[in-house]
Amino acid sequence: MKLIEFIQQLKETSEENVQLDFFRENGQVLLQIYKQRDVTKWKWGIDLTDNEGFILNLTFNSQKTQNKENLKRFTTSQKFKDFKSIKLFNQNSFFRGISEKKSTTETANYIIELIGEVYNIDLGTIYYTLKAY
Repeated sequence: MKLIEFIQQLKETSEENVQLDFFRENGQVLLQIYKQRDVTKWKWGIDLTDNEGFILNLTFNSQKTQNKENLKRFTTSQKFKDFKSIKLFNQNSFFRGISEKKSTTETANYIIELIGEVYNIDLGTIYYTLKAY
């Protein structure tokens, strides 16, 4: 299944607590996406302005491949200013909302750019899963 199809499924689902995970081929999580309506339950101070929109989550921890380099690329990127930093479980986690009004293609393109900028890896080596947590 293509990324656009995964995003569209996430957008259309009425099931609660569904997330879209992006993985490096070694199994490390690169990015997670949640529905804003599910994140409201967490009460972590994340800006939730669009109940049907998405929340993107990038988490950096010392166990990840090239963690320091990835974090540096992220914090010096233009996209960084749109994210909110929250320290969770001794990890640097960053969250950003995406409006439901954005097209699936716009959302997919943003995600592809973000992963490319932050992780500097071939996007052909990434795989995704859509599951309930």
